[in-house]
Amino acid sequence: MKKIIAFVCVLAVMVGMLALGCIGSTAATAAQTIVDVKAGDEVTYVLSLGGVPTRIVGCDFSVYYDSSSLELLSVADYSNSTNKADWNATINTNLDGEVRGNWSILSGVSFSNKRNFITLNLKAKSKGSAHLSYYIRYMYDETVFDSDDRPQITEYTFTCDVTVNGAPVLENAEPELNVDESQSTGSFVNSVNGKGEDADVDVVSGRTGSSGSNGGTSSGSGNSSGNNSGSSSKAATTAPTGKTNDPGTKNGTIAPLATDAQGHTVAPLTDVEEATPSDAAPADNGPSGWLWVIIVIIALVACGGIAFFVVNGRKKHIDD
Repeated sequence: MKKIIAFVCVLAVMVGMLALGCIGSTAATAAQTIVDVKAGDEVTYVLSLGGVPTRIVGCDFSVYYDSSSLELLSVADYSNSTNKADWNATINTNLDGEVRGNWSILSGVSFSNKRNFITLNLKAKSKGSAHLSYYIRYMYDETVFDSDDRPQITEYTFTCDVTVNGAPVLENAEPELNVDESQSTGSFVNSVNGKGEDADVDVVSGRTGSSGSNGGTSSGSGNSSGNNSGSSSKAATTAPTGKTNDPGTKNGTIAPLATDAQGHTVAPLTDVEEATPSDAAPADNGPSGWLWVIIVIIALVACGGIAFFVVNGRKKHIDD
């Protein structure tokens, strides 16, 4: 009898642990990119992208920094050049605490292997800790022209590298996603750890999707970049307010402005469409935590009932 009761108790504990494990796995841990600096320190932040199976035709993105602690010195797009004449992206560096960029290249750009996406060189104004983060509003391949749903890239891996005065502070780390800034447009589904398989964050018009739980950044080693591909497009424009006027049309489908291999515009420039809550489906965060709690309770009650009837049946047998 004692063995039966012990077995029932062990079974109940195993079911509980399994359910709790499932609860913990439903949300990815949010990364944080924090750099400790003192006045005069030079900080370099490199956001890298890889693991994209198709060529990226265009994107719209921002990198955010604490302007009270950091001063922006220069920027480089995926060309790795701080010379604006070499940029393949149109970048606005005149925003407070934000660098906003976009590019639209019909021939596409390969990020199948890890390569630099954007680089910020900054200088510390004072001693303190500052956050560096990013957000992607649009990132799409050529299928964007073939569907009214304006499909976005779903397979991707963002990482970041941070150096202070040339010394590595973070290498190949999960980058911090900015979920505090309200975005006026966007269809791309972001991830709090930079991995496409964990994408569940959509911040548009004050709407915030699941952002996971706060946690520290992971670190590793290695940093690589690929060669430039695709042609340059300077037609897409970024207004001083940070709003981007970049959608065009192809086959009647709304899509961001594109260029041909020579950089000539092949779609008319129109006003950007404001995203509404109906533009993107709500994030599917997996089974609710309460569901697993209910499962645990049912399992415990069932196990308890089995133990009760076994004990009472044994007692009745003895009494008889």
